[in-house]
Amino acid sequence: MCGISGFYNYQRPEAGDILGRMNTSLSHRGPDGEGIFLEDGIGLAHRRLAIIDIATGYQPMTSSDGRYVTVFNGEIYNYIELKEELSAQGSVFKTSSDTEVIAEALKVWGIEKALVKFRGMFAFAVLDRKDRTLYLARDRTGIKPLYWAEKNKSVFFASEIKALLNVPEISRKADVSSMNDFLTLGFTIPPKSIWKDMKCFPPAHYAVIKANGETCLRRYWELNLSEKETSLDQAVEDVEEKLADALKYHVRSDVPLGAFLSGGIDSSLLVYLLKKKGIVDKISTFNVKFSDNAFDESPYAEEVSKIIGTDHHVLEISEGTPEILEKILLQYDEPFGDSSCIPTYLISQRMREHVKTVISGDGGDELFGGYDRIRNSRILYGLKNLPFKSLASGMLLAISPMIGKDRYRKYSKVISFSKAELPELFCLLHTYFSEKDKESMLTSSFLEAVRKESPSWKSMSEYIPENRGARVENLMLGMEFNLNLHADYLRKVDIASSAHGIEVRVPFLDNEVIDFSAQLPLKLKISSGEDKHLLREAFRRHISPGLGSRKKQGFGIPFDSWCNGRMRGHIKDLLFSDPAGEGLWRVVDRKEVLALHEAFSSPSTRDYGLLSRHQIYQRIFMLCGLQTWIRKFNPEF
Repeated sequence: MCGISGFYNYQRPEAGDILGRMNTSLSHRGPDGEGIFLEDGIGLAHRRLAIIDIATGYQPMTSSDGRYVTVFNGEIYNYIELKEELSAQGSVFKTSSDTEVIAEALKVWGIEKALVKFRGMFAFAVLDRKDRTLYLARDRTGIKPLYWAEKNKSVFFASEIKALLNVPEISRKADVSSMNDFLTLGFTIPPKSIWKDMKCFPPAHYAVIKANGETCLRRYWELNLSEKETSLDQAVEDVEEKLADALKYHVRSDVPLGAFLSGGIDSSLLVYLLKKKGIVDKISTFNVKFSDNAFDESPYAEEVSKIIGTDHHVLEISEGTPEILEKILLQYDEPFGDSSCIPTYLISQRMREHVKTVISGDGGDELFGGYDRIRNSRILYGLKNLPFKSLASGMLLAISPMIGKDRYRKYSKVISFSKAELPELFCLLHTYFSEKDKESMLTSSFLEAVRKESPSWKSMSEYIPENRGARVENLMLGMEFNLNLHADYLRKVDIASSAHGIEVRVPFLDNEVIDFSAQLPLKLKISSGEDKHLLREAFRRHISPGLGSRKKQGFGIPFDSWCNGRMRGHIKDLLFSDPAGEGLWRVVDRKEVLALHEAFSSPSTRDYGLLSRHQIYQRIFMLCGLQTWIRKFNPEF
């Protein structure tokens, strides 16, 4: 985990100072060193978190022949094998780092072939000084972040948006469409960002920027869903082999290594394989403990730790403070609505006291079918042609006093969602503020601007795989992998870990594991109502039959108890202290937010209308994020 930034064809006299400010803004990503390269309007900057080749791996790194200069965030796990292959073809290396391999691979194989060979997580920039060509690239799944902007024939790039905000030519004008996407989903839909001038560099792509001003963006890899028949026994054997092989590469490090251990399927399998396959002799594992039993998985994690034999650490998280909430929200340069960013941030903070590199189970849900909504998508889409839906809605309302509001809410959603076409259905299954909600909640001026933009489901549809004949569940899994994984989950982990100088590694997103999962029959992912059937079966066979059948809990936070004490007053002040027309009230209606806040402030009552308790506090958290962003940046709308 490092931070990179830079520009191409930027001739401003103070370009060096601007590059320095860009680099300084990313200091949290790399506390172990910094470097800058500046030559004829081309700048490359780097902040280093030293993981491999601590002594000689400093960047920007110049190739042995002086032609290439590289800045790189991430790890090329198979760099040793690639170095041997390149050395056999005449390449000469002066360091033991994986960074040096990147430029040599581009030189010998060309960028597209090199990228296909790379097994790792990365975002990098390589300058060819001879041809004055700049290459930008990002890994297959977007594990490592990269943003870019083009202004006045200059190109700027950085690991985080905050670095690009140091460039005077880049405006602070907000993208209305992205703000609408945030209210719908809790995150912005790439390649757009919340900022009109800045884009998210897409995963599995590279860009070639030439001296004549031409910029070419190309995809080098794409998820290919193609089910191939296999037995459960064979699949269990194969998935263990693929994950064990991936882990052998992912543990390459010159600093202490640990692992998240939630007690769930994904992290537990990885830790089991690390120990039982002899990949490591010992491993430190970490888990969060909450006082609210509904959110606390620590007993399961401790049980798994005892079975496998790890040095286990339980990190207790009590109620929150205004300072913590503000600090977490300010780490993001956009509003971010996933409240699990709070425990992710806090556990990263505590883990840094023990290790510098961490193995995580992220990606297992998207590859192997870990969400209830995957199954639900098939059921709901199957009801699309069900007749008399209007009559059913009326009857449901009539009997609502008898069935209760929880059931009424659930059945109403089933009827409503079953009317949608596939892309809209996928969006509805992720929606926090519906189109109807926004009609009443947004200010008239902002609502008018939103109506000129495409709805969020249209942008989401770009991420649905184009595999004709694929089943509904596989299509939704593909969309989760292509969109939610990097725009929400991986981003959350990157921001939290980079804030504390640790590197998180995700073996489930290894090239070989991804390709294996894409060919699995759907029945091995979801079977008889059981999610992640294959991984659960591997868990049951090797770790615990009982724990292997436990319902997925997810990594959430008990927001009600966490917001006791000073936090409740702080949230109220944060949301309501601005006068009319300022802050949050530039976007949303005060009366609507007040009604939502009143429901949030009364956790003892069960009368939330058609909203669940989770939906209420999730909406409050999203509005806190939006307000914090508006106050910090004062964006133009």
